[in-house]
Amino acid sequence: MSREEVCRKLFDLEKLIEKYSRDIPGSEMGLVHIRRAQELMKCKPERTAYGGEKKYLDKGILVE
Repeated sequence: MSREEVCRKLFDLEKLIEKYSRDIPGSEMGLVHIRRAQELMKCKPERTAYGGEKKYLDKGILVE
């Protein structure tokens, strides 16, 4: 599996946990681990034109 595929899956998982975090006890700790994995994989969200972050892309994830 390529780094881009791993980053895509990590970002998708992060999105799901953020969406349902109120319903899942301990989900905050899961987010910590996912974000650490993103750092280790050097996943980088795309920057939008106005300077914000856009993590969920249709064409893939930007990586170093």
